[in-house]
Amino acid sequence: MEESGHYYTVYFVSLAVGFTNERSHEYAFYTQMPDEVEEFDAAFLEKKQFKNAGKFHAAKQALKIAYSQLFPFTPMGVGALEESLARQEKILAKANQWRMIVELGLHSLTGKSAKDEQDKTAKLLKSTKPDNMVRFGFLLHRYGDTFAHSRMDNPSKLYDTSENISSPTHRGHMLDGTHADHPWERETLYFQYVEGLYDILSTAKEKSRNDIGSTRRGKVLALHEIKNTLKRAINEARMWSENEIKNYNAIDTTRCKPAIASGLFDACKKPEEAAQLFFSEIIRREVFFTLGINIHSYTPERNETVSLKQFLDPKNGYMNGISSAYSSEQLEKEIYKLLEEASGK
Repeated sequence: MEESGHYYTVYFVSLAVGFTNERSHEYAFYTQMPDEVEEFDAAFLEKKQFKNAGKFHAAKQALKIAYSQLFPFTPMGVGALEESLARQEKILAKANQWRMIVELGLHSLTGKSAKDEQDKTAKLLKSTKPDNMVRFGFLLHRYGDTFAHSRMDNPSKLYDTSENISSPTHRGHMLDGTHADHPWERETLYFQYVEGLYDILSTAKEKSRNDIGSTRRGKVLALHEIKNTLKRAINEARMWSENEIKNYNAIDTTRCKPAIASGLFDACKKPEEAAQLFFSEIIRREVFFTLGINIHSYTPERNETVSLKQFLDPKNGYMNGISSAYSSEQLEKEIYKLLEEASGK
């Protein structure tokens, strides 16, 4: 699931059930955060582990050559290389263990029943204090992925991962690309997610009824109103999806003109990116029309993933508008505890 599902859908539903703009923003922010930080992003960790495993394999091959050709002459040199490889192997194993915890605990790549993982995550959310932003937001991310990371060919099962990084078949939804993450391609599944999200956030709102700083007076929306709004967003976003773009003449750029006017000059070249951005813009517009609230755009939205240290550094501006600031140590401790619990590791 991408920004449209993790950030904007969570933001909208949080507002719709009666949370303040500030609280809704923070829920959405921490829900999206795992896909923006290298230490928590499944795709980044996969690529890094694959690259490092390749380097380690090459070094082991070099050691074999050293044993067969150099050992009689430079035993001390070979010993030093062997010690270095042993250290690297421990580091690689530790990194791989963290990757597995993240992919199982945060991105729901368990290969298990999607319904079971959805129920498990909803239960964890309902037992979490609504003011524990990191835990609540990261669990909302996991909840979204229990839907988005269900298999395209069998939605009752989740994609899986493997401790063997070179496995060609256990690599999440890599073979299906980003299609699994698109609401307009999996509309029924997306609205099942919205229904569950509404129930979870309504429960959190009820728990927070005496917290005047997190709840607001004024209009709230019923579930059918939320779904109608998101249905309009999906219909408009679908116009820019890859399947639709393929259907029109590449020479005729008429349909790209609105995108050009919006600054999305590459809309016809990168249709899925454009569809995500349009979906997000439509939700912003609909929230203003229905609730009279201007929602915050996601600051890191158009940036590449960065390290946790960079993400938390005030100079980089990722945490702008977020009052519940955590230190790197606090965040890592809270997240590691949560991920071990969710992954079963």
